[in-house]
This record gives sequence, C-alpha cells and structure tokens, in this order.
Amino acid sequence: MIAGLLALTGCTGAPAEPDPTPVGPTPTAAAGPEASPSDAQRFASLDDSVSRQHGSGEHAGDFSGTSAALEEVGREGTPPADVAPGSSGTIDVTLPAPRDPGSDTVVMTADCTGTETYWIRVVQENPNRVGATCGEDGPGVIGVPLDDPTAPTELEVTVPEGSRIWLATYYAAG
Repeated sequence: MIAGLLALTGCTGAPAEPDPTPVGPTPTAAAGPEASPSDAQRFASLDDSVSRQHGSGEHAGDFSGTSAALEEVGREGTPPADVAPGSSGTIDVTLPAPRDPGSDTVVMTADCTGTETYWIRVVQENPNRVGATCGEDGPGVIGVPLDDPTAPTELEVTVPEGSRIWLATYYAAG
C-alpha cells in the first residue's frame, strides 16, 4: 500500500503537499477483552511472584472481577477456562488440564482490594481451601497438589463483597 502510494506520488510530477488536517490513528476493533494497563501491571506483578517461587510454570489463566462476576483475561497461548456463577456466592472456574505431564500442582496467586478475606477451594477428591486477607502483605503464592493432573482443575472462588480481585493460575511440578 505504501509502495503504491509512493509510486503514485512520483508519477504526478508535482511535489506532494502536506495535508493541513492532522490524521489520528485509525480505530481498530478489539479482538476480545483486554486488560487495562492497571490490570496488566497487576498480572505482571503476580507473574513475578510465581516465577520467584516456582521458576517457570505453565500459565493456566488470569481472572479479574468482583463477588458479582469474574472474567477471564485472555493471554496468548493459554487455553480458555470456563467461568460460571457458583452456589452460595462463589464463582466456579474450570481450568483446562495441564498440558505438561510433569505438572501436578495448581499454583494460584491473587491480589485484591479491601480488607476482607478471599477464598479459593480446589474441588477434587481431597479438596483444599486456601485464602488470604485482601490488601495485606501483597500477593501470596499458594500451591495445591492435584489428585488427578490429567483432569481439568475446578476452583470455587469467593470474593469479599465490595472487593475486586486479580487471580493468576498456573501449573507446576510439585
């Protein structure tokens, strides 16, 4: 396109005159929901927390939201998770099974606003419920061994009323 435009400009014989009207960037349609810079910074911080404790892990999903709704923030190369309203104020998240056969632990880290406690329950034969207080000491990194690493991982997430959470999930070798 640019080469064609340059070729046309060269063929007219007259010098090209600058257009007095500045042209801004052309708006483009978004491919899907993207994290705002604030969200991107929070997820980058969560990634750093996990990599310091677990080295490299398999990313399983990023989620952001409130007690009313949690949405997945897509990341290239990560298969999508299923997010649905749960029972008793929980939000159900089903992560795809790990792709790496050596991954046997789901690793979670979260940051949230407010001062109440968020909870995440790993739903499996030997369930495990973990949580932390929002707004204190930054994000913690929690690893829970999986009963069956070949199956999707089910999480029940409880976000305190009035809080916003940023949850990052990974798989790693325990």
